[in-house]
Amino acid sequence: MLGGHDRMNVTIIDTIDQFNKLRTTWNDIHAKDPDATVFDSWAWLHGWLESTPRKWLVLVVQHHDSLQCAQANHVHGVTTQIASEPYVAFVAFSALEHESKTILSMGGYPHADHTGFVCLPEYANEAIPALAVFMREQLQWDTLRLANVFDPRLDLFLNHLSSKRISIEEGKGTSCPYIPLPETWDQYFNEFLGSSTRRNLRNDLNKIQRLEGFHVTEIQNDNAESHIETLLALWQSRWELKDDDLYMNLRLEDVLNIKRSFLRSCFEENRLWLKILWDGETPIAGGAMLLDTTKKYFCMHKMAVNYQYATYSPGNIYCLYAIRDAIEKGYRICDFGKGTETYKFSLGAIERFNRNVVAAKVGLIMAMRKRLKIRTRLKRLTESLAAS
Repeated sequence: MLGGHDRMNVTIIDTIDQFNKLRTTWNDIHAKDPDATVFDSWAWLHGWLESTPRKWLVLVVQHHDSLQCAQANHVHGVTTQIASEPYVAFVAFSALEHESKTILSMGGYPHADHTGFVCLPEYANEAIPALAVFMREQLQWDTLRLANVFDPRLDLFLNHLSSKRISIEEGKGTSCPYIPLPETWDQYFNEFLGSSTRRNLRNDLNKIQRLEGFHVTEIQNDNAESHIETLLALWQSRWELKDDDLYMNLRLEDVLNIKRSFLRSCFEENRLWLKILWDGETPIAGGAMLLDTTKKYFCMHKMAVNYQYATYSPGNIYCLYAIRDAIEKGYRICDFGKGTETYKFSLGAIERFNRNVVAAKVGLIMAMRKRLKIRTRLKRLTESLAAS
């Protein structure tokens, strides 16, 4: 299924085999795109696509000139990278049928802390509009939820999605605090934390390290499954979730499968940092940090603690381990993901926001009413100005 905007061709893929074939190209473009996050990475999306019970689709943009070059080279028996992979942009969506209406949401929603596009920067001004035009004119949908978007190209997309038949409303942004990390651990501890926070953290760290059975383990090839399951068990226990509960409008079993899948996928692609703090054989705290080594960025995506150890502030201690490791490995951004929990700001985070936009296709009668209201307002304004 093809659509076009200027020199761009937009194609839909909707099978995991098709997505898997994009792995190398997707990773290359993701690394070159300064606005793409770990939740737009092939690894994270692969885990989500494999496990989500909802229908999904990925829009793939190819540059027309590159496509012609690929076809010509194929005819002449010449093989080049651009010939075999003339892709310039990607974006994923999930689809939900509700009351005879189709609702599209950004890929990974609501599990992804951030959503957005993956695009070669030099093609953004053509590829992003092409995606918008394709969605406006070719795709069948009633509502489009652009939730948790952390991408400055959203406005470019919306400008070309907009039409008389589509209403676009932006809601309140989602807070996603982060820390711009310094070069050294000492600089962070002494300059980013308040004096009382430093004192409390030292005391809590000393207390927890004095536990006779205290030790820390890290995810490795031989313990990956057990570490992922320990983290998920901590998370489920933290929120007191039962096996038959619904979470994010999904069965808990489906939610756990999604989390398990993207954690495995990220680990296999070297995009996961996961450690567990223990007291003997009892887990105290655990967390999954999603990594982007190219952009020197990591996100504290999933953290859970055992509240039987609440007096030790295990969550804060776990964050200290993660932040120290990140600084020592040269990371420059610590992203706390969605939420305004107090501990994030006590650890030196500053606030920033994702954007939430809902686009809805307006029926013909509603569109006519909308235009009539606009004309009425303009007429009244003109009469008012003339009277003054």
